[in-house]
Amino acid sequence: METIRKIGILTKGIIYSLVGILTFLAAINYGGQVSGKNKVINFLEQQTFGQTLVLIIASGFLLYALWRFYSAFLDGKNEGSDKKGIVKRIGYFISGGIYALLSISIFTKSLSSSNSGKTDAAQMLIDNQAGLILLYIIGVILFFVGVYQSYKGYTLKFLKDIENSGSVESKTILKKSGKYGHIARGISFLIFGFFVIVAAYEKNAGAIKGLEGMFNYLQTYQWGNILMGLMAVGFLAYGTYQYFLARYSSLYS
Repeated sequence: METIRKIGILTKGIIYSLVGILTFLAAINYGGQVSGKNKVINFLEQQTFGQTLVLIIASGFLLYALWRFYSAFLDGKNEGSDKKGIVKRIGYFISGGIYALLSISIFTKSLSSSNSGKTDAAQMLIDNQAGLILLYIIGVILFFVGVYQSYKGYTLKFLKDIENSGSVESKTILKKSGKYGHIARGISFLIFGFFVIVAAYEKNAGAIKGLEGMFNYLQTYQWGNILMGLMAVGFLAYGTYQYFLARYSSLYS
């Protein structure tokens, strides 16, 4: 399970880094493209040995999902069974489900840049009252996740996830990548939560957008390219932090 965990985390780090790099290049009008996970997969497919690269990424996502499911069902991170532990384990399950679906979609060649699948699922919720309430709840949860991720980054709380910090190549890179990476990820969750709540309020499933939609949303503001560039750098930082997390944390951290 330790090897599965490391490979999964590194795969996640690679994708976040590529999202950051491609989007930053787009922000400074130097090639690149506003990207989410799907766009990155499409980008990899166009490279030499692209199909092989994509299958490797899909395998890494599947391993990451397995580790998350292990943490959820078998308490692989020793979170316990109290209220706090259960909430965290539910979060691991949701995370595992997302990455498992992404992995399966790549393997089955059904992955595209379209959000129609997400839109259809959201519309099913919007079409009934209980589903509408669930969307509001999801939006609020995403908001609190965003606040926690930002807090975790700002206070350097993420350092508790790293073991043997004395052997880390560069504590400065670890701290800065973890800090700005978590803050950027936290902001993205706040925006995703906003998207979901707007979708529920307007009863418009199309208002729910992914990473690519988030970057495009930032571009609508004054100095939008600067905002998008800052977020892109934050995502690259988060991807860099995943290297330290994979190498210096343990199965139970």
